[in-house]
Amino acid sequence: MSEATKYYKEYWKLKQLHNLNKVYEETKGDIEPFLKLYRLSKVKGIGVKHVVNLLTFANEDYQHLKSELKD
Repeated sequence: MSEATKYYKEYWKLKQLHNLNKVYEETKGDIEPFLKLYRLSKVKGIGVKHVVNLLTFANEDYQHLKSELKD
């Protein structure tokens, strides 16, 4: 881990940004897809709740299509 990363993580802890640190750890530092989704939703004027609903719907539809393809 670089020294800069160490200081960022320490700052996040001090600012109580535990979820940010958790996402950083889970993605092994590759948070760019989350940032891209966030930026795109802001540009399109889509709120967080709407994004969550869209992803839930898309996942359910995907699972349905996946099971249909197996049959």
